[in-house]
Amino acid sequence: MTIEKTDAHHHLWRLDSSHYPMLRAPGIERFLGDTGRLKHDFEAAEFLPLACAQNVTRSVYVESHYDPPIAETAHVQAFAEVHGFPHAIVGRVDLASGELGAALDTHMRSPLFRGVRVMVNWDADAMFRAVADPDLLSRPAWRAGYAELGERGLSAEVMAFPAQLAALADLAADRPGTPLVVGHAGLPLHRTGAEHALWRAGMTALAALPHVVVKLSGLAMVDHHWTVDGIRPIVRELIDLFTPARAMFASNFPVDGLHKSYDAIWDAFDAITVDDPAADRAELFRDTARRFYRIA
Repeated sequence: MTIEKTDAHHHLWRLDSSHYPMLRAPGIERFLGDTGRLKHDFEAAEFLPLACAQNVTRSVYVESHYDPPIAETAHVQAFAEVHGFPHAIVGRVDLASGELGAALDTHMRSPLFRGVRVMVNWDADAMFRAVADPDLLSRPAWRAGYAELGERGLSAEVMAFPAQLAALADLAADRPGTPLVVGHAGLPLHRTGAEHALWRAGMTALAALPHVVVKLSGLAMVDHHWTVDGIRPIVRELIDLFTPARAMFASNFPVDGLHKSYDAIWDAFDAITVDDPAADRAELFRDTARRFYRIA
């Protein structure tokens, strides 16, 4: 019997919807791959058979560049009421906006809303860059918005590159009231010795903070041709650093589907942890995500 799972990070979209500008824009080559290959439906008809085959019984929706973002959570809430999934929603806001409070009020009308995902990943090469400001983590207005999430009982999921993880750890230490998810395993992108040292130092600092968890996901974005043995050291290192109680597996579908199948991702996590205690595997595959996102 396939172990019961919570998919802690997936997206949903419709190609014919006007709410997904990235699906209407010309495809470009980014670090995650060719965005043109994401131009297909990914909703109940596409996701549920994949999830059923892997015994995924709960899932977490993460913002999918919906436009306008303030309407995304209500849209996904309505979708969940029809289809029975997802079971938690992570939306998108501008943490530095003067309208942050009003935006959060709107998102929080939806019972499944749990927090926001913010991308701060900056690189000198525009191909890898999600934001224009390399110092976003240090901006006072942005940090105030980050703190407000915690004050409202919401979490932050932050995507940052290895060179930014030390600054993210400093922020998390300074704002312990905001539960933090380190997105996509800290994006170990280039795999050089120098980058790995930055990645490990940053993840070690983050793991030392009890309110920080990590998502083991997105590995196909940073290594389009990964193998089980190739990702095993990253997965094992993060499990050791954070412990299974603060680490969760996720598919990042359909984005990671540019390079790997849904089954291949989950089967790799299974193979890497097959000899671990059953209680640890239950945390990684199911319970950490359920606990963090308050999923019944």
